[in-house]
Amino acid sequence: MPYRMGELADTDTIDWSRMNQPFGTLTDTNPVQYRTSTGVEIRPSDINQAIDIGMGVSGGGLGIKAYHSSPHDFDKFDLAKIGTGEGAQVYGHGLYFAENPAVSGQGGQYYKAFEDRFLRENKDPVEGRAFDYFKHSGYDKDAAIKWLDETLAERQARGLTKDPNHQALVDARERLASGGKVGPRTYEVNINADPAHFLDWDKPLAEMSPSVKDALRDTWMAHPEGHSQQTGSQIYKINERQMATGGRGLAYKLNEAGIPGIKYLDQGSRGAGTGSSNFVVFNPAIIDIMKKYGIAAPIGGMGALASQDDYRP
Repeated sequence: MPYRMGELADTDTIDWSRMNQPFGTLTDTNPVQYRTSTGVEIRPSDINQAIDIGMGVSGGGLGIKAYHSSPHDFDKFDLAKIGTGEGAQVYGHGLYFAENPAVSGQGGQYYKAFEDRFLRENKDPVEGRAFDYFKHSGYDKDAAIKWLDETLAERQARGLTKDPNHQALVDARERLASGGKVGPRTYEVNINADPAHFLDWDKPLAEMSPSVKDALRDTWMAHPEGHSQQTGSQIYKINERQMATGGRGLAYKLNEAGIPGIKYLDQGSRGAGTGSSNFVVFNPAIIDIMKKYGIAAPIGGMGALASQDDYRP
């Protein structure tokens, strides 16, 4: 039975006498075995996991909180929809998420990029009008409703309630107050993966976690020693050019090797060389939509979407 973290008793000892592999080159297929005095097997991947934790590069399996904006309303992410949003898959083939809500949260950089497209493609004039007031109130629903209330009261005092524009204002005010859908959609998600297991676009391979080094070596995409100074972007681009199916095929191969995606510093962090990251995820199955329009999903999954919306990321 493979050893699991936390199962080793204080009285157990590990026989390291057969450890004849260089540091960082252990794999589960390696014939070298490690057993405690009681005969419990320890896999090399368990050792690498311990190294990750010791280096402070493991996320502890809690997942990654991130944001995604889109002009589209949906209940789950789909690789088939790649290319229908903004951008040109510059950082790899996958689904893009931002760790910083200022990048892709409601009112963020990518959210704003979808505003004109949303207004062009939206077929609900009430939603379009309500979003316009919401946007011009600084993405503050309460401020938008207050402005509409004041405007409607003024129009009523002037006897303009029969004007068609008056009813349009009433409808927009009701949509905002009801918590109905307004504007480009913001999704807060949990990416069920350890950030240490992502290919780091900006760092050299030497600074990546043992699990990433092992995966790249075992699939012949990069060797921890010979390519130690190559960055994740260089490794990705070299392998992408060598694959007939390009980025899509490479994403599949990396995912199969245990690398769930790519991480890179967002625009606000690149100059400093540190800060918040964006994530490119290869497999939509590891993405849980936790909030939509700022409302938590029901326990156990998305289920029916909540009808209320506080318009905050």
